[in-house]
Formats: sequence, structure tokens, C-alpha cells
Amino acid sequence: MNKQQAFTYTSPYIVFVDDDEEDREMVLETFERLNYHNIQVLPDADQLLDQLGKLSAEQYPSLIVLDSNLPRLGGETTLMVIKKDPKFHTIPVMVMSSLMHSQKRETLLTLGACRAEEKPATLTAYTQLMQELVTQVQASKG
Repeated sequence: MNKQQAFTYTSPYIVFVDDDEEDREMVLETFERLNYHNIQVLPDADQLLDQLGKLSAEQYPSLIVLDSNLPRLGGETTLMVIKKDPKFHTIPVMVMSSLMHSQKRETLLTLGACRAEEKPATLTAYTQLMQELVTQVQASKG
């Protein structure tokens, strides 16, 4: 079930990339509860990179949130591709993982992630993290 409607690339907005359909649905439901609709959810890094390549700089997302365990490229490789590209390297990228040990977090931050977080285990904690992201994105617009 895809609840996401046609998306307009109006800043500020957040792009979530996660291959797990249940996680994508939870992201959309959480942001709906927060009454934040500037969210786009994609199932893989290939779609993200393809989309970024078609956008003008004014249309870039204010934040990209990657699942660490994406198929094919993976979150870490996708982060490296974004941060090495002169067109995209300034886009903030957060990486989330079911298991985020300190060495993995340090590696992701060294590669240019603005945050590296373990996926929250409860809906309350998940909603709190998403609220932090919305606040961060809205503050970056100013």
C-alpha cells in the first residue's frame, strides 16, 4: 500500500530511502501524525541517485535519510557517492541502522554523514527522532 501522493520538489523537504516496505509505511504514518508532508520515501539508492541527477540545486532535499542496509549499493556506499559528487556533497545525509555500533557510527560520520543513528525500537522514540528531523530541516530553511 503506497500512501504517498505525487511529490513536488519544494524545499525544505526530507527524502527517506529504505528498501523495507513496512519501514517506509511507518515513516509516512509518523510524518502524517506530525502533520509534516514534505517527505518523499524511496525504496532504493538507485532511485535516489537517479532523481538527484534530474534536479536543479534549488530542488535538492534539505535532508536525506538512508537505511544502512540498502540492497546493491548499501547506505555507506550511497553516502560516499553523494559526498564525492560536487553537485550533491552539501546535502546533509543521515544514516540509520538496526544495529549501529560505535565503529560503524564513527565510519559514517567520517564519510560525511551529519548523523548516524540506530533505528528506534519504539514508536514513541521513532516519532521523537522524526520530530527532531523536522525541526532541523525547518531551522535550516531560515
